[in-house]
Amino acid sequence: MMFVGFLGCYGAIQESQCLLGTFFTCLVILFACEVAAGIWGFVNKDQIAKD
Repeated sequence: MMFVGFLGCYGAIQESQCLLGTFFTCLVILFACEVAAGIWGFVNKDQIAKD
């Protein structure tokens, strides 16, 4: 996460579209992983509660 934050800050300071695009892509991937983990947890909530 620290690397992603650094990438965004450095990209904004340098006004680099490539770095900002990479930053945006990383954020989208992280968001998709969080949504997938939430869906997985919701689908398996009974099993998680047993454990």
